[in-house]
Amino acid sequence: MDVINKTLGGLLLLMFSHACLALDIDVNKTKEYRVDFDIDTVVIGSPDVADFRVVDEHNIYIFGKTSGQTNIIINGKQGEARTLPISVNDFRGQATVINTLLANEGFKEVKAIDMGNSLTISGTVSTSEDIDYIKDLVQEYFSEEQIKYSLFTQKNQQIKIRVTVAEVSKEVTETLGIDWGQGAVSSNGSDLTISGGLYSSMVKGMSFNSLGIAINALAKNNLANVLTTPSLTVTNGKTASFHGGGQIPIFQRSENGSTVEWKDYGVKLNFAPVINTDASISMDVTVESSQIGGYYKYENTELPTINTRNVATSVRMRDGESFVLGGLIDNNQAQYVNKVPGLSDIPMFGALFKSIGFNSGRSELVIFATVEYIKPTEKNTISLPLASFSSPWETFFNINKVTHKSTMELLKEADYVIE
Repeated sequence: MDVINKTLGGLLLLMFSHACLALDIDVNKTKEYRVDFDIDTVVIGSPDVADFRVVDEHNIYIFGKTSGQTNIIINGKQGEARTLPISVNDFRGQATVINTLLANEGFKEVKAIDMGNSLTISGTVSTSEDIDYIKDLVQEYFSEEQIKYSLFTQKNQQIKIRVTVAEVSKEVTETLGIDWGQGAVSSNGSDLTISGGLYSSMVKGMSFNSLGIAINALAKNNLANVLTTPSLTVTNGKTASFHGGGQIPIFQRSENGSTVEWKDYGVKLNFAPVINTDASISMDVTVESSQIGGYYKYENTELPTINTRNVATSVRMRDGESFVLGGLIDNNQAQYVNKVPGLSDIPMFGALFKSIGFNSGRSELVIFATVEYIKPTEKNTISLPLASFSSPWETFFNINKVTHKSTMELLKEADYVIE
């Protein structure tokens, strides 16, 4: 009798409980589910994964909250029961949803990336408070355990400053519309702050690549001569320095005899960039220009003097924009080359002082600087050192052009081909 009752109970359970396939739902999406009995109560296994709302006696809305699996048990008023497995799809569409949220909040430099079994939110923001805000925003919709963060504040953002020091014909600066005596206007329309006799100008809309192409074209037409092209890397809020020049010996005489003192000669540049909340870059540029100022007589001997001038300017620009500095070295410095020992050997300036154009005042020393954000390199774009290596045999015999199979196999056996 007990066996009969158990069997009957099992049959009744099968009659009123239907085996259901899992209901797939995307995160933040809703699906309607209908049953053929009057709904009494509904119980969900993991409210963190999915939730529901009863619409009427036969229908409920089920919406996914976070990735995972759970089930819903729907009980009928007449003792019916329906168990519904639910699978909230893993990260399908989540990255798009998060990116839309971030863009609407103004975080255009932050992106959500689908990593397969998790989401990584990566990018650069202005402050640490922005990082906390993004985490709170995302966690309103998604489980914290399923999301990883790779966020950096702009204080850790690095900036590359590409510097080109060149002797440029004054015809070029006039053609570009650069008037050293009138100041200039930056690309966003705000006046540059210029002080101390330093002349500055923006090169509107010109990136480093296009600037380099332009300078190379000028050089081919004998209108420019590139003297040096250093690149500086600096962290937001810090200072990068560049010294173009060297030291020269200055003889000094006194009652105790003669002494030699080494003095700096040339141009020292300090760049202090600060990233603004609108992703533009404000940069204070200080320049120290040291050059021969003349001579003084001491016991019938002419001794050179060094004049040092400190000037400053402030610029505001966008990523990839360039600006120009001029008025750094006077054209009359070439006259001292044969009078001051070591002056002709100073890097960069030795070649400048030998220029007929500079000596005659037809050219001048100009410094172009381009600022760029340093962006991380994707791991799949990094080239290995030997990625495109070919052996000397391959090059000499043009082996890569061999199409005959047996010939290629013979060459490989002889180690003439690197695989």
